[in-house]
Amino acid sequence: DFFCVFNLSTAQLIMKKLLFLCSLFLSLVATSQETPNYPKYTLSQIYEMIDYETSDTFTLKNATIILDTVADRNYLIRKFGLSSFVSMPKDSIEIHKSVVFENVFTQTVNLSDTYIPAFNKVIFHKPVILKNSELWFLYNHFKSEVDITYDDNLHEHLNENFSNENEYAQLVFRENKFEFDPKIEADSEKQEKLRVSIRMEDCVLKGANASGFVNWDFRAFFRVVIIDNQFLDTCHNFIFFSSIRGIINNNDFGQRIVRLTIRDEGYKRLEFRENKINQTFFLSLPESIQNLQIDWSQFSSNVINSGDYNDFIQRISTFNNFSDYMASLQDEKKIKKYIDSARIVNRLFYKSEIGLLGTLNSIYKRQHDLESARASYIALKNLETKRLEYLYDQAPSFDTYFEWKVNQFLKLFSDYGTRPAKAIVVSVYVILFFALIYLFFPNSWDSHGKNRIMDRYRFFTKYMNKEAGIHQVYLEERKEELLASEDFKNYMLSSKKRVPKFFLATAIPLYTWS
Repeated sequence: DFFCVFNLSTAQLIMKKLLFLCSLFLSLVATSQETPNYPKYTLSQIYEMIDYETSDTFTLKNATIILDTVADRNYLIRKFGLSSFVSMPKDSIEIHKSVVFENVFTQTVNLSDTYIPAFNKVIFHKPVILKNSELWFLYNHFKSEVDITYDDNLHEHLNENFSNENEYAQLVFRENKFEFDPKIEADSEKQEKLRVSIRMEDCVLKGANASGFVNWDFRAFFRVVIIDNQFLDTCHNFIFFSSIRGIINNNDFGQRIVRLTIRDEGYKRLEFRENKINQTFFLSLPESIQNLQIDWSQFSSNVINSGDYNDFIQRISTFNNFSDYMASLQDEKKIKKYIDSARIVNRLFYKSEIGLLGTLNSIYKRQHDLESARASYIALKNLETKRLEYLYDQAPSFDTYFEWKVNQFLKLFSDYGTRPAKAIVVSVYVILFFALIYLFFPNSWDSHGKNRIMDRYRFFTKYMNKEAGIHQVYLEERKEELLASEDFKNYMLSSKKRVPKFFLATAIPLYTWS
């Protein structure tokens, strides 16, 4: 019996331990599915790892940067409210190695958080490569190239580490200085929007690298915010956009040639407002586009169709390589030739340009932006007037000439009907002009006119003072003129035997009407 009881109790104990181990294992498995598998590092640890790196390139993959206010007290950003930040480091940190971050994510920053684990006051002397990462950069200086790329692998990380499908990775640049504009692109083989948002604010971008152009491809991004930045240099800035939402506002593009291409795929909304663009602005957008806010006032020069200009360059130029092609696109003489000649002479170019201006005008009307609608309509009519002048020069006709001159008159008189007040101002100027001529070059009409008015008053007063009818008063008033007409009639009739009959016939109306 003793051995039976012992064996039973021992078996139960073993079973309890096995059940406990199984439950612990299952809980660990479940936890591992909810908790990121990536190792966690503080900012201070990452800086130490960079220092200890023996090669010229430091690479960090599949990692999470966590907030540790104690260990990183000298490296954090302090947040005040929603948009005010203060850098905690007093001195800059210099990194003389190339840095590669791939699938590196910052711990989610909540509105209630006081500190942000961000790279700040860092001078990056060598290239920086960011791939599928969520990072914050504030008050840094990038002295070499910055390469930013995202692809479908980003979804894998987000699906593993975020339970909310609406979560997306954020890449933030605020008050940084770039010696070379970052290269930005995202590519999805699944043709899906990548769950990533990029924000660039209050940065100084000094220009392109040796390629001579800057390429920002936002077509696969979820959200894009580019605001309050200063762009230096005179390079070509390509911006490809079809994100779900985008804000590109208050940027100073200086002397750069900006090319904005908007595509329908997944596009929902874009604000492109209050930017300073001093050079020709190249634009390509679908005619059916909706929810686009793009102020006309930010364009101090021409707005032209980027796709047709590309066709024009390929027609008139030959290229040995891609660099030659980019140089041709930026050639100011070729841009001027397209604006002043090619888009007027070539029927296809003209139709595309008129279509672009018409699309913008429709957008402004739909948004009740009357100022931009007037300005875009004037640009459209100016182009139409130049086209009519060219058509008349090639094949003169009354219709073409009439339309051309009417357009010129309407432009001078009222800006094609967009400024009715201008018509009044022009009319006043015309009146004053002829009044000035009348003042210095008087004629006899004034005295005749005055006497005629005085005669009318005299005649009406005489009629009121007499009891006779108005016809009798008229005959009395015109007695001398009637006698003269009667004498003329008698004289001509008495001379009919001595003058030709046709001469006498022409005199009959004179005394008949009299």
